[in-house]
Amino acid sequence: MANTKLPISKCFSWIWAAPFFKSGLRYLQRHPLNEGTAEVIWKTRHKTVWKTTLPQQHDGLTVVWKDYTNTRFWRFFFRPSFSARESTGYRIAERLNIPVPRLLACGDTRRFFKLKRCFIVTEFMKNSRNGLVFCPGGAMAGEEGLRKAFCKQNLHNLALLHEAGFCHGTALPQNMLWTINKDSRMETAWIDLEKVRRFSGRKLRKQMKKDLSDFLGNLEFDPETAEQMINYYNRVRRSIHPDAKPMDF
Repeated sequence: MANTKLPISKCFSWIWAAPFFKSGLRYLQRHPLNEGTAEVIWKTRHKTVWKTTLPQQHDGLTVVWKDYTNTRFWRFFFRPSFSARESTGYRIAERLNIPVPRLLACGDTRRFFKLKRCFIVTEFMKNSRNGLVFCPGGAMAGEEGLRKAFCKQNLHNLALLHEAGFCHGTALPQNMLWTINKDSRMETAWIDLEKVRRFSGRKLRKQMKKDLSDFLGNLEFDPETAEQMINYYNRVRRSIHPDAKPMDF
């Protein structure tokens, strides 16, 4: 997908689907998701996220369909929708070799330039959980080895993003999935990338610090471990750009 130009428009309706998923998207469009056919896995004022499994004629894929419900006129008048922003965030992450779920489809519906609806569809990461389980009060908050592995993988990816001049915007543990693969190794992936943006100069450094605060602050390591983690992040940055100025936390 990283080499595919998305037909994003700030004025008109547009839609994109991975070539192998076009029939799957048509199926989903003809069979709107509801509580009888799908599971709501996240819901806020601005979005509803559904999980469903397609019939075998569509490869039996388990997918996540996100509907953005915030379509206020002036916020999106001649401006990209959340769907456009998030799909761009996925493309940026893929280009930097940051793991993300496979993007399957996305698009906007506009009438007379007004955004009426926007959506994004990704492949569900099997057997995955989000990083909230490693935060205080979470089911795995006491699993220090896994907590550190989760933290290091995501700090490595944040370093890649930051040294390319981008920031995450919502680098919260719940926006970072993880699973254990067949080799008993942890794999992570990012979701909710609608706030990924390019910055420069002082603004970039300010946003980098915010990403680190959002991520490490929610994991609440003891001071010694937090220092180890930020030192690891700085080492990754220096491996990319030897003159990278260290960040503190």
